[in-house]
Amino acid sequence: MRTPLHHATATRLRTALRALALCAVISPAICVAQNAVIDGFIPTSDLPSRQLDLSSATLRTGKVLMTDGQNVDIYDPATRAFSAGAPLMVSHNGGSPATFSTTLLADGRVLIAGGGQGIASAELFDPTSGISSLTASLNQGRQSHSAVRLLDGRVLLTGGEVWDDDAGRWQQVASSEIYDPQSAQFVATGSMNHPRLFAFANLLQDGTVLISGGLTANADGSISYPLTVEVFDPATGIFSDTADMAGVHLTSTSTATTLRDGRILFTSGASAEIYDPVLANFSPAGGLQEIRNYHSAHLLPDGKVLVVGGWNGTTTASTELFDPLTGSFALSGSMLSPRHRHGAASLGGGRILVAGGSNWDGTGNFGDSYLDSAEIYTSDAVFMDGFDGH
Repeated sequence: MRTPLHHATATRLRTALRALALCAVISPAICVAQNAVIDGFIPTSDLPSRQLDLSSATLRTGKVLMTDGQNVDIYDPATRAFSAGAPLMVSHNGGSPATFSTTLLADGRVLIAGGGQGIASAELFDPTSGISSLTASLNQGRQSHSAVRLLDGRVLLTGGEVWDDDAGRWQQVASSEIYDPQSAQFVATGSMNHPRLFAFANLLQDGTVLISGGLTANADGSISYPLTVEVFDPATGIFSDTADMAGVHLTSTSTATTLRDGRILFTSGASAEIYDPVLANFSPAGGLQEIRNYHSAHLLPDGKVLVVGGWNGTTTASTELFDPLTGSFALSGSMLSPRHRHGAASLGGGRILVAGGSNWDGTGNFGDSYLDSAEIYTSDAVFMDGFDGH
């Protein structure tokens, strides 16, 4: 008669087996090391070239599309390698972060729209062929806009800026439009109450969309950061104001992450706050342990949020975890390389791919700091060697 394993021993064994399987997927060479610990960041293959401000989409195949608005790279978790894809049909790269939008459609294709100095062009990336093709143009050429897929599969694009020939300058806009994958057309919808660019658009559980933050360029050349927030109702096409933010100024340097319970965590600099759609209000969250801009934030399977890298006068390799149960941030492991303005995407199972960006330290030529390296975060932690069954 076999003696049942002690609960703690059985748990350690199951965890070790999961880690061994994870090693086979990510980096077998690392896992042969004695006492290997699978927690934090491990290296993976480099990007085909040094790249900054990568926009990402996790495809239904598990692969990851990364693009700077012109070049396309595909990461395959099975081979742990990047491959260069066919370039986009037109350049959507406007020379700064988030000028174009990248939205995964329900059928697995990716809509890439606008950007590139306010162009109206849009195209669809087909993961089966690995090639993009032009689709209908936007009703209004725009860059630095927001985009989000609605529950019915359509895509809302709102705000941003357009070139005003009469004024001879860029003009932020409140106009919005919706892309319908079935008709392959853009159709105008209601306008925001407040023109803004670099804003966030987060889908709420009831199908409405929260529009928050961003910035407004004023006629005198100054910049203001609106605390106003509005909600878009796809059923009516109307934007309605809701409670103002508590104080976080959101731009392309910040993050907005939807938590498992439907609330949204915003991080900017050293500040954080949470929007509760049930109460329709914002409340401060515990401050970050370090100042961060141009970082990324990712929801993990356990409900925590991983905040990665960023800029605080220099580029940091540190990360921290936000726990929604305690409402606090705690420092976590560091990346293998400091980086900000990087690309990042979920690989599933608590793994996050982080690639490219810059490791600039504030001195020298910024262009020389672009990175081609990539690494993977995994939240599985085990003691690999020395398992003795006790």
